[in-house]
Amino acid sequence: MFYIRQVLGRLEFRPVSPYMGTAWYERGGWMLYGGSLPQSRVTIFGGTVTELPEPEPPPRVLSKLKLRDNLAELGLWGAFKATIDADASISERWVLAQDIREDDADFVALKGRLATQFGATGNDLDEFLDRCITEA
Repeated sequence: MFYIRQVLGRLEFRPVSPYMGTAWYERGGWMLYGGSLPQSRVTIFGGTVTELPEPEPPPRVLSKLKLRDNLAELGLWGAFKATIDADASISERWVLAQDIREDDADFVALKGRLATQFGATGNDLDEFLDRCITEA
């Protein structure tokens, strides 16, 4: 729980103090936020305190080596490699890249094809890709 106000377009936050009365906060333009979200997820919109939605997680960055090793373990690397090699522009970018972002246009296309191959294994594709994330 904290107080929030907007001054010249900038948000200010203040912890609730038992020494300041509600009237003091109201005179200063402070509004009470009684929720449990962090300050980064709270704003003032239209004169009321508003909770912001949770931000989208950033796209995963996948290690090509982990992807290859994990696909080989499932017996899918050969088919996936053939899919990569079938398109010259994807193949060239694949060779030049050190890792690959999940939202890369070429990988999105490859992921669609991989999902078809992957469906027969009974494994979850998102869990599989979690195991291929590049270590920081």
